Amino acid sequence: MRLRVASACARPPAADPAALHVLVKSVQCACSLDWVASRFAPRVVVLVRHPFNTLASWRDLDFVRNPRETAALARHARTTWAVEAPRPEAPQLAQQAFFFGVLNTALHQAIARHPDWVVARHEELCVDAPRQLRTLAERLGLEWTDDAEQFVHDSDRRGEGFVTKRVTRDQPDRWRERLSPAEVDIIRGVLDRFPEWTHAER
Repeated sequence: MRLRVASACARPPAADPAALHVLVKSVQCACSLDWVASRFAPRVVVLVRHPFNTLASWRDLDFVRNPRETAALARHARTTWAVEAPRPEAPQLAQQAFFFGVLNTALHQAIARHPDWVVARHEELCVDAPRQLRTLAERLGLEWTDDAEQFVHDSDRRGEGFVTKRVTRDQPDRWRERLSPAEVDIIRGVLDRFPEWTHAER
């Protein structure tokens, strides 16, 4: 019902919709990407991030607390890849790693089915972010403006939690100072069971 209401209310803010570039971001639609691509025919850009960096953030933000979502992903993992969810008494980080593993595996398998999708790595974009983001915009046929350049520069500063500012040069290997060896072992123990847990991500 909420999606139907949102769809009915959604209207472009300009008189000429053809002149607009509508950007839609979702971090949890990996299992539905084929449907999204078929239904709306968008230009798909997939931003992938190192699992340890992602899970360090999820741990700090206390993500993965919705039992209905977790149960749905557990059923999907069991029927699709024969991967069982951690037991209820497992550490929260193990539950988060499983949640990530389902989304990450679905995402990589969708990428393999769609070689026309644009794939970018978060860690690579953090190295000389203005240049890397300008290059990505050009690949997509988007205009890179002075305002965009200034926004990237202004965002390159310390921030925590849901604040959308970070020191970009610190991001690629930040997990090494955020996760303990024991936490890394918990994550690896869960992700090792998934088919798309690649050697490059270890």
